[in-house]
Amino acid sequence: MSAVALEIDPPVARITLNRPEVLNAGDPGWVAELTDAVAQVAAAGERLRVAVVTGAGRAFSTGVDLKALAAGAMTLPHFLAWEDAMTAIERMPVPFIAAINGHCLGGGLQLSVLDGWWAEAYDGLNGFAIGDGITHVNVEEQDRRDASSLYDTLENQLIPLYYERDDHGLPRGWIERMKRTIRTLGWRFNTDRMVIDYANTCYLPAAGAKSSHMR
Repeated sequence: MSAVALEIDPPVARITLNRPEVLNAGDPGWVAELTDAVAQVAAAGERLRVAVVTGAGRAFSTGVDLKALAAGAMTLPHFLAWEDAMTAIERMPVPFIAAINGHCLGGGLQLSVLDGWWAEAYDGLNGFAIGDGITHVNVEEQDRRDASSLYDTLENQLIPLYYERDDHGLPRGWIERMKRTIRTLGWRFNTDRMVIDYANTCYLPAAGAKSSHMR
C-alpha cells in the first residue's frame, strides 16, 4: 500500500497521507513518496487550479514517526527532503488546501490589535501586534493609528521576517515564531479550555445561584 496516494484529475490534484495505522506519521518511505507527489503536482503546471492535501483515517498527520526516529531511520537528509517538499508547495502558483481530519494545532502567526484574547496572549515573540493596546476616544483617530501601525508592522517586521531565508530557502526567524506560537498558545487558547472556564466560572455557579450577579 502506498504511503502517500496521489490523484490528479485536472483542475484538481489530491494528495492523501496514507498511513492511518500510525495516524499518517512520516517515515523515510513516506517522505520519499510525498516528495514525488509534490513534484508530480508541480509538473502538472497550468492544468491544475487547486491541490488538496488530506489524511486517511481519523487524523491528518501527527508529524514524524517516533518509532522510525528512535530506530535511527529518520535522519537529517530525510528531514531536509521533507522541508524541501513543504518549500516546493509554498512556492507553487497553485493554491494548496489542507483538508484536516480531527483536531489541528496550527502554527499560523496572529497579527491583530491588542484586544480580547490577543491582549492576554501576545508576548512580543509569538505573533505581531497592531498598536499598543491604548484606545483613543475618537474612533476615526483610533482607525488612523491602527492603520499606521498595521502598515509599519507589515513593512518593518512581518514581511522582512518572512522573506529572510537561509541557504535552504527557509525563513528560520519565521519558523521560530511559529514554534513559539504553538508552545505558548496551543495549550492555553482552545475550545476545551474555553468551555471548562465557562462551566467553572459561569454555568455551575449560576446553576446554584439566587441571582444573575457575577463576581
